[in-house]
Amino acid sequence: MSEKKLVLLHTRRDAGKNATFVKPPGWPDSHTFALFGYDAAKRIVHCFNPWGNDFKPNGRPGLATGYKTEGGLFDMPLAELMALFGNMTYETDEPFTASAAPIVASTKMVPPVVPAAPQPVPPSIKSPSTALKGETDLLAAFQPDPRSGWRLEGGQLRSPDKFFAATSFPLNLADLTSYAVRFTIRQSEAKEGITVLLPVGDRMTGFALDGYPPAGHRTGIYQVKDNRMPNQVGVLQGRQIKDSNPHKLVIIVRREADKARIESMLDGQPLYQWTGELDKIELPKWPIEPGHLGLGTHKDDWTVSEVMVKPL
Repeated sequence: MSEKKLVLLHTRRDAGKNATFVKPPGWPDSHTFALFGYDAAKRIVHCFNPWGNDFKPNGRPGLATGYKTEGGLFDMPLAELMALFGNMTYETDEPFTASAAPIVASTKMVPPVVPAAPQPVPPSIKSPSTALKGETDLLAAFQPDPRSGWRLEGGQLRSPDKFFAATSFPLNLADLTSYAVRFTIRQSEAKEGITVLLPVGDRMTGFALDGYPPAGHRTGIYQVKDNRMPNQVGVLQGRQIKDSNPHKLVIIVRREADKARIESMLDGQPLYQWTGELDKIELPKWPIEPGHLGLGTHKDDWTVSEVMVKPL
């Protein structure tokens, strides 16, 4: 750290399955934090959660109550860090080799397997949006790319147990000024949220429904410039899908010059809306081909039985 090199800490993947493991409130499984510094005199480490969250413990900070967090920054004792994190990744000046000996803070920590950066999964068919005439069924004759992990069973799309699993539909909607898309969705078990990956002109954004469970669930636009969920102003808090029944989700995208407006409804009721400058919306991480409507999940708890799109 004194050499200004990147150090990442990875939470334990078995945390949610291990009954003897005590973790702070809202502590995520399979998540990555940054290690910013270390106070050797006090044996305190300075950490950062990229969610940029705020948290105030109910009592003295510690494993049972959590750590005071402001904008994602928090401190914790070195001994507790060893209990909460499973492994560490660190930056060096040398190219990675399989034989490279890891430098770790404890023999209990092992070097992680770092996956390759996700690559966009192209849609099975590329068609211009000019093919749209009225409302179009995007599930008709649709076959998800097997690399995405999504599968079609009985005419319904099912999400995989895979982080940042994205599937995209055939039509390129980038040249549409306005359009509406309607989904019928069902969540079999409350694990993670679902994100609708939306083209808005030549840009992409994401509409997250019940995302960020460790932060208490958030619904709204995924990221506006550097202001990312779960701390965006105006996003909805709390779960919106509270059962395993089918629900109708409608999203309307309108674009005019350099402005954009995104509206949503759930089961016919207004849900969330955002209006702002087009160049402020962003879509990091999700492997999606620009211009194509898509769906993204992290867990195998979502079924999509209807995807209808209509130009406005």
